[in-house]
Amino acid sequence: MKRTPLLIGGTLIVAVIAYAVKSQGGEAVPEIEYRYAKVEKGELLRSISATGIAVASTTVDVKSKAGGNVIRLLVAEGSRVKKGDLIALIDPADTQSIYDQAAADLRSSDARASQADSNVDLQIAQSATTLADARAALDAAKVRLRRAAIEEKRQPSLTDSAVRTAQANLDSATAAVERLEKVTIPQNNRDAQSALEQAEVGRNIAQSVLKRQESLVEKGYVATSAVETARNALAQAEAAYQNAKQRSQTLEAAQSADLRSSRLEVARAEAAVGQAKANIAQDDVARTNLAEAREAVRQAEIAVTRAVGDQQQIGIRRRDVDAARAATVRSRVAVQNAKTQLDSTRVYAPRDGVVTMKYLEEGTIIPPGTSTFAEGTSLVQLADVTQLFIECAVDEADVGNVKAGQAVRIISEAYPNETLE
Repeated sequence: MKRTPLLIGGTLIVAVIAYAVKSQGGEAVPEIEYRYAKVEKGELLRSISATGIAVASTTVDVKSKAGGNVIRLLVAEGSRVKKGDLIALIDPADTQSIYDQAAADLRSSDARASQADSNVDLQIAQSATTLADARAALDAAKVRLRRAAIEEKRQPSLTDSAVRTAQANLDSATAAVERLEKVTIPQNNRDAQSALEQAEVGRNIAQSVLKRQESLVEKGYVATSAVETARNALAQAEAAYQNAKQRSQTLEAAQSADLRSSRLEVARAEAAVGQAKANIAQDDVARTNLAEAREAVRQAEIAVTRAVGDQQQIGIRRRDVDAARAATVRSRVAVQNAKTQLDSTRVYAPRDGVVTMKYLEEGTIIPPGTSTFAEGTSLVQLADVTQLFIECAVDEADVGNVKAGQAVRIISEAYPNETLE
């Protein structure tokens, strides 16, 4: 079987800069080389020619995540760079402000998270104390309610008993005054008058006996001792008379004093009755105290319910803590993103290669490239020229004759006198 070698004419771009210089110089494109030979029998060599370009095996667009003014572009087309070489500098002023703001937000979020933690601890302590105080107040209010209920039931009986006792004392004092005025004083007056009259009669009798005995002694009918006895009897009668007279004279003053004392007792009893009747108002006071005690219990129960409800605020406070911590995480991510943006203001070569294209120049203002709809602004293009390929268009009539492994001859415009097999 005959071999059909294929010769493809091509243009090899060894370097972009060299190509540009050649093109601008207006150098004529070399003509295709033709070979002539004597016609004779032998192997037929058939060739196909096509024009193409040399391309690198891989190319990479070096992009900037950060936005701002490109203050320095440190490479040119054709520059060879190593991985990690500085390609460009973006003005970091705006990005630095974003980073500072994100850092401040992070500090604020940390402070809010810490405050939320403190609020939870404080809420727990306050809720426990408030609930304990509310329950203690409720217990005390219930004790006062029981006492008020007992007092409310007992007070009317006490008041009625006090009124009856005071009225009885008043009746007794009034009866004593009446008895003193109508019975005791008249009886004492009669007794005193009777005693005085009897004493006077006795004295008169004793005087008569003494005179008679003295007359009899003078006549010698009786002994002298009889006179002495009569004198003694007279003295006793005189004393009894004087006592009766004295008692009669002082009886009125004593009776007046007794009467005043009895009437004073009546006045005291009347006052006691008035006080006892006035104490009927204590029944209303007791009922009022009972109502107030019931209201106090109700308020204490409300306080307990509120305190129990306040404990549910602990869950809300904990959710506030979760929200604050989530905000802190967001702020920390924002700081990291801002730091990445700030670091991205210095653009480095991601790999070894040759700069084959510059997309912009120094002074160009580029937008940030870290959004859903943007992938960054391309600065330069790096190509891996360690292995090149030829891209060419073959005529459709010749495509069927092109096979893998066929020999190819390449002629470059840059080096027209050199042929690559």
